[in-house]
Amino acid sequence: MSAFANYFVSGYPIFPGSVMIIIGVIFSFFYNKKPLYKILMRVLFLLGLVLIVISATSVSNFIFSVMLISIFSLYFTLSMESKTTAPFINLCRALIFMGAAYIFYQEYTIRNLSVNNLSKFEKLFILGDTLTDKGDVNKDNLWYNIVKNRSNMPVVSLCTPENTIFSSFERADLIYGNKIIVIVETGRNEIISKLPVKVFSEQLEALMKVLVKSGRLIIMFEIPVSPINIVYSKIQRDLCEKYHVKLLPKYIVSSLLYDTESSPDGIYLNENGHLKIADVILKIINVK
Repeated sequence: MSAFANYFVSGYPIFPGSVMIIIGVIFSFFYNKKPLYKILMRVLFLLGLVLIVISATSVSNFIFSVMLISIFSLYFTLSMESKTTAPFINLCRALIFMGAAYIFYQEYTIRNLSVNNLSKFEKLFILGDTLTDKGDVNKDNLWYNIVKNRSNMPVVSLCTPENTIFSSFERADLIYGNKIIVIVETGRNEIISKLPVKVFSEQLEALMKVLVKSGRLIIMFEIPVSPINIVYSKIQRDLCEKYHVKLLPKYIVSSLLYDTESSPDGIYLNENGHLKIADVILKIINVK
């Protein structure tokens, strides 16, 4: 996959998209001043919405719908050029601004995941697939062994080739203890094989119910998806929020799998890729 395509799969467009909408709100104050401002407002709103949609990033349907309705309402109300509509216009501006700001903030917080009080955790378990299966990489250079050596934390790998959500569910009973971190990387194979959305949701929720227990920290790799598969991303985010599972942002996964220096075949990580993902995990758990 090209760097251009990876930019969209990684979800980065949601940031400039949100900013464009906020700038569009600013230009709306000058809508009737010059024709150029009218054009700029329309273009900024349109591009902002397009970028958010093609970023393939799950956002609140309610927030996005309110923002979309407010944008159209603002446009048509401004075109009326009536002073009596000023309160409604300002309401639309406020809703659009708050919606775009919320989308930006929500994505920003997800991408700044960190874990404090690492000392309270006694062990790290890994449930994984292509990112964790060794491929042709020496065992000592696998990312979870690098994490083990640099964090002095015992690491148990439950990784299997061709891992699925269901196979992770079957192996979940091998995870024991409460003061543990569990890192989960699964779900991509289901999306590739076009598993029905309902089944995907049911299986993923069943896995989370088994893994989530008091005292545990569950971290799940977010699955990079295309815009046409965004429903899977939404299910994953919604379930992670419901069960208080931390998300490892999808841009991390996509940047590794679509970087030929980290994953020449786009499936398995080479030693460089394992080192990069280890650095990410160590940063998250505050180990330098």
